[in-house]
Amino acid sequence: GYLTSREMEDYLAARKEEAIVDLTYSAEVQQKMVEPSGQEVREFFRANRDRFVHPPRATVRQLIVGDEAQANLIRQQIIEGKSKFIDMIRTHSIDSWSQSRDGLIENVLQGEGRLSYLQEPAFALTVGELSEPIRAPGGYALIMVVERFTEEQLTFDEVGANVVEHLTAERREARLTEFLDEIRATVDVRIHEENLGLMTDPSEVGALQTMRLESGQ
Repeated sequence: GYLTSREMEDYLAARKEEAIVDLTYSAEVQQKMVEPSGQEVREFFRANRDRFVHPPRATVRQLIVGDEAQANLIRQQIIEGKSKFIDMIRTHSIDSWSQSRDGLIENVLQGEGRLSYLQEPAFALTVGELSEPIRAPGGYALIMVVERFTEEQLTFDEVGANVVEHLTAERREARLTEFLDEIRATVDVRIHEENLGLMTDPSEVGALQTMRLESGQ
């Protein structure tokens, strides 16, 4: 039956290997790793404050139409006071996602790659100023800055958990490297030159040659 088939034997063998690896990792890495203390976490934060900064950001409204001439016409109507920007977004914008939010796009971070066409107007315009038509995906955009926020230093309370996670990951990686080095020190590596010619994967040959150099053979 299936329970005694070769496939089941292979499956059980693979699960056994996975269980051994998991147990070994838990015993030799996780349980032997020293957790960062509260003082260490705070010292890391104080020494690396520049890594915990919220960059300048802006909230903007956008209107996107199909061509530059239409964008210029709409802009002129708004500047002359004949139309309101938000009304023109609702009736003319072809970007359904932003149109459904009255053109509002929040948390445009300075230097980010998302919506790159917003970068210049978001941080060059004054609040309430309407941009010239800007090339955007699918057409031309008119942008207005609603709010802008300067760079903000994050507090320890805001990022403390992230610092703990970072230090823990570093120590886990260091302990794993140490454990693997301990294993390598107990392994007798022997390279049979005649078998190298039978190997076709360059990475495998390179790995064996590296092991040979490390073992002094």
